Amino acid sequence: MTGKNRLIPVVVVGTVLWGVCGSPAQTRKNPAAKNKAPDIVMQAYRMRMEGKIDEAKTILEQALSEKPARAAAWFELARVEFHKSGVTHDLDSAQQAIERAIKLDLRNSRYHCWASRIAVYSGIIKSHGKDTPGMLEQFQKAARAAERAVTLDPDDHEARMILVSLYGNNPRELGGDARRAEQHVKTLERRSAVDGAVARCAFSLKGQPEKRIALWNEMAKMFPENSRVHENLAREHALARNVKLARVHANKALALDPKRNQILVDLTRTLAVNRNFEPAEKFAGRYLALDPPGPLSLRAWTQMALGRIQQMVGDKRASAASLEQAKELDPYCWFTMSPPPEQLFESP
Repeated sequence: MTGKNRLIPVVVVGTVLWGVCGSPAQTRKNPAAKNKAPDIVMQAYRMRMEGKIDEAKTILEQALSEKPARAAAWFELARVEFHKSGVTHDLDSAQQAIERAIKLDLRNSRYHCWASRIAVYSGIIKSHGKDTPGMLEQFQKAARAAERAVTLDPDDHEARMILVSLYGNNPRELGGDARRAEQHVKTLERRSAVDGAVARCAFSLKGQPEKRIALWNEMAKMFPENSRVHENLAREHALARNVKLARVHANKALALDPKRNQILVDLTRTLAVNRNFEPAEKFAGRYLALDPPGPLSLRAWTQMALGRIQQMVGDKRASAASLEQAKELDPYCWFTMSPPPEQLFESP
C-alpha cells in the first residue's frame, strides 16, 4: 500500500455511517444544561424541521445580534449551518457557531460532541479536496472535542463512538491509535452491552460479516425485546444480501419501537449500495409512506435515494421526478451516499 493510499480517511465508514452496526442510542439531555431551550431557539428548530432553513438562520442571527450571550442559539445556528453543508460543503460557519456555544457553556458535553461531529465532516470534505493537512487538523480537532465530551459526561456514547472510529479506523498519519480505540470499545462494553457491540463491530470486527452476525445473534438471545439489536441484525443481513432476514429483523425492530423507523432509511442505503435495487426501493417506499412522516430532511434524502435507484434501473422519468421532489422537500437536501445523522433532528 502506498503512502498516498494510506491517507484515505477510513473514518468515513465508521463515524459518518456508524460502520454497519447502527448508531448508539440517542444522547440523553445534557445534565449540564441549565434551562430548556429558549423560545427563539425552539422556533428556529421547528422552522428547520419544516424545511425553512434560511428563515431559521435569519431569526437566530437576529437574536444573536441583539443578545450574543446565548449558548443555545449559537448551538442551533451551528446545526443550521451543518444542515446546509450537504449542499454548500462548507462547515466553517458551523464550526465558528459551535465554538461560540462552547465558550458560553464550557461544561455542556453535547456541544463538545457536536463540535467533534462537525470537525469529522469537515475533515472528510477536505479529504475530497485532497487537502491532507486540513483533513488531519480537523480529525485532531474532532478527537479533542470528543475526548472533552466523554470527560464531562462518561455516558456520552455518541462521543465515544466517534473516538472509536477516529482512533480505530484511521492510519497513524491521521491520528489512528488502536490501543486508545480498544480502550473506548471496552468502556462502552462495560457501560452498555448494545453500544459496546456497535463499537466492537466498528473496530475489531470490520470485514468479518459472519462474526458480526454471530455477535448480534448472541445479543438477540440476551435482549430479545431490544429494538436496536434487531436493527443491527437487519443491517448485517442486508449487507450479506439476505433480504428475507433483513426484512424479518427490521419488522421486529419496528414492532418493538415504531419510533426507530430510520432503519428503513438505513436499509434503503445498504441494499442500494449492494445493488439490491428492488428491495431497496421497497424500503424507501415504506419510509416515505410513514404516517406520521419522518423528519422532512430524511424524507428528502430517501426520495433522493429512490431517484438514484430508479436511475440505476433505467427508469429515467421516475428518477427525474423523485430527484425534483427531494429538492422541493428540502432545499438543502443531502445528495450524498449517507443520510444526515439522526442527531440533526433531536430537539435543542
